[in-house]
Amino acid sequence: MATRYLFIDEAGNLDFSPSGSNLFIFICLTGELRASGLLRLHGLRKDMLRRGWDIEYFHASENKPGVRSEVFEALRDCHVTGKVLALAVEKSAVPASERDAGAFYAKFLALAIGHSVAAIDEEHVIISDSIPIQKKRKAVEKALRSVVAETHTRTRIYHHASKSHLELQCVDYFGWAIWRHLTKGEPLQDRIPEAIESTILHWPEV
Repeated sequence: MATRYLFIDEAGNLDFSPSGSNLFIFICLTGELRASGLLRLHGLRKDMLRRGWDIEYFHASENKPGVRSEVFEALRDCHVTGKVLALAVEKSAVPASERDAGAFYAKFLALAIGHSVAAIDEEHVIISDSIPIQKKRKAVEKALRSVVAETHTRTRIYHHASKSHLELQCVDYFGWAIWRHLTKGEPLQDRIPEAIESTILHWPEV
């Protein structure tokens, strides 16, 4: 049985007041870095440390523009295999009954995962960033298990800090790029590698 890795991140917040974000985006990276890609990003971080940049790990919203520019350049050169899928939820269209974390994740994370998981003859290893989901862990796991149960695939689910997986740092960067594209109109060109098949779904259109 083949094994497929799925890395998950999110952007936005669950504040449905006027001060909250207009969108909430789930980002799924199906696949993993090849050895050459791992070495490329490890080498970049070591070079930044040599230059006096205190980079513990790559995090797009926290990194300075100069760091982001070099990371995106490295990602374009990396051998990242797989697909990126983003589900952008228009929060104003979400019914009041689905706005608590449990109901929200049960519906929308499951929808994003449902478009990302593959055939029934594949095993899935699903890894999410532990920080965004600390207060929503049960809701996240319920959503994940409900959708993979429908495919009858064997699945392992882990919640790890982003700094422990370069792939989580990649999906964070891809998610940042998609967020800026959807909220500020910035282009995705040169931010998501051409070799990556990227799809953006919009709810309630899907």
